[in-house]
Amino acid sequence: MKKIIILTLCLILIVGLIPPASAKEMPKIVDKYDLLTSAQEKALEEKAKEITQNHKMDVVIVVVWSLNGKTAEEYADDYFDNNGYGIGSKHSGTLFLLSMEYRDWAISTCGDSIYALTDYGIQQVGEGSVAYFADGLWYEGFRYFLDALPEYLDALESGAPIDGYADYSGDYYHGD
Repeated sequence: MKKIIILTLCLILIVGLIPPASAKEMPKIVDKYDLLTSAQEKALEEKAKEITQNHKMDVVIVVVWSLNGKTAEEYADDYFDNNGYGIGSKHSGTLFLLSMEYRDWAISTCGDSIYALTDYGIQQVGEGSVAYFADGLWYEGFRYFLDALPEYLDALESGAPIDGYADYSGDYYHGD
């Protein structure tokens, strides 16, 4: 009887260690309009994963044709929230959205990323990226976004976010 109890407990422990299907890693680069080559997409994916791992904040780039009647901000926020993105209990992360129909773009932030990339940061990083898009340099624009993020995330982690909110408590969350 003792062996059966021990085996049962071991089985429960083993099953508990298997991640649920919903815990699968979501792609960091979602190019529904095929602006990027496979090699470019792979390079951006690796850079986004590196930032996510180093800063415990999800980083996502999404390209779509249409916003389906939403504003770019609404679409970006909904896409982030409804597709399993975000790290930790606060679901921290940043999503760059580009809609090709009218060249609308938005950067959505969630959790601690809100304090890292304030309105000022969103404007600076977004406009820097969009400047490349005007010349059809999609990869370079997205790379600019990914290259700019660590400066803002590092600043938050050091307790001095760039253009941080006056009410920022300094209680930066470092993941679960």
